[in-house]
Amino acid sequence: MFYLNQINYLPVLVAAAVSFLIGGLWYSKLLFAKPWMNEMKLTEEQIKQGGNLIHYLLAFILAFITALALVLVIDIMGIVALKGAVKLGLLVGVGFISTALLLNYIFEKKSMTLFLINAGNHVASTIVMSVILTLWH
Repeated sequence: MFYLNQINYLPVLVAAAVSFLIGGLWYSKLLFAKPWMNEMKLTEEQIKQGGNLIHYLLAFILAFITALALVLVIDIMGIVALKGAVKLGLLVGVGFISTALLLNYIFEKKSMTLFLINAGNHVASTIVMSVILTLWH
């Protein structure tokens, strides 16, 4: 079993960075910016103001924590192949993150469209992070 001082942090940093980039692409005009903005009731002008540096720093730190948790689960479960990494990413993304989000969305009366956009980002990110962390020994 890994302990925090035995982890190779380079793959964890790379997985976090890739997750951060996936989020940037996911919420860009190439993918889901328009429907997300509509559901969030945000204007182009508000989006152009953007988040501040603290938001982006926190997003990266949270992605790093997720990657760190994933590398520990990968070790505990003995995952060494692509198929196992994808299954783990799906399990975490759908079974843990998306269900927790959905519970909040139900009580907050948020739309299913917004849920699917946001949950989809998390599922895609956890799959890619799991693959990176599994294949980069």
